[in-house]
Amino acid sequence: MRLCLFWKKVSKAGTSLPQNSASALRKMEADFIRIATDLINRKQWQDAKLLLTHALSSKSPDWAPIQESGGEEVVHCWNREEFVAYCEQAARTESGKIIWVSRSYSQACCLLAYVAVEQGNLQEAFEVLCNGLEMEPDHPQLWCELGYIFQSVKRHEDALGCYRRAEDARTWATHTQKAQALRGQGINLIDLGRLEEAEQALHRSLEFAPENSGALHELGFIQHLRQNTGVPPKPS
Repeated sequence: MRLCLFWKKVSKAGTSLPQNSASALRKMEADFIRIATDLINRKQWQDAKLLLTHALSSKSPDWAPIQESGGEEVVHCWNREEFVAYCEQAARTESGKIIWVSRSYSQACCLLAYVAVEQGNLQEAFEVLCNGLEMEPDHPQLWCELGYIFQSVKRHEDALGCYRRAEDARTWATHTQKAQALRGQGINLIDLGRLEEAEQALHRSLEFAPENSGALHELGFIQHLRQNTGVPPKPS
């Protein structure tokens, strides 16, 4: 079943590219991820949306996050940590030369979803993330962001499923990705009233990101809930 079937479809207006901006945006295509990230950091949501939408419209039909060419692997990793993780697992399989290209269209979907959330359009964010997962179905960040969408509308079982998928999506996930997936599980398990499981997930997240303030805060919240309800933790 396609993920998009989980969400009720609603009609929306498309995004058009102003004619007088088209040539300028074409010149930015080679570095659209960096430029879009900078626009997002400056909260220039509409400019970021136009750039990312234009970049995705120009994507080659045969684009893939990992491509082989002449004995070399071209990988479209989202950041250096991800590239290092990929190289480490590739070394175990004795892969050949690996080239990192930062122009990832699945990452563009993730950024576009972030913009949609900031603009208050969860439906659009959901659909964009579905597109990203069609391009790169094993990317933990896409699953985490999808989990956040479900969490935002209090569909905590669906959110938990997404965060669990994020944890197990690939064998070479980075520590940052593992920690985020486990924190997401912990938060939604709290909302589901499953405090023991939540505590376990949050402690596991700290193995990948020690001293993370978000995980520590949630663990403190669990203790607060137990004190108020008088329910002690189960003995390990």
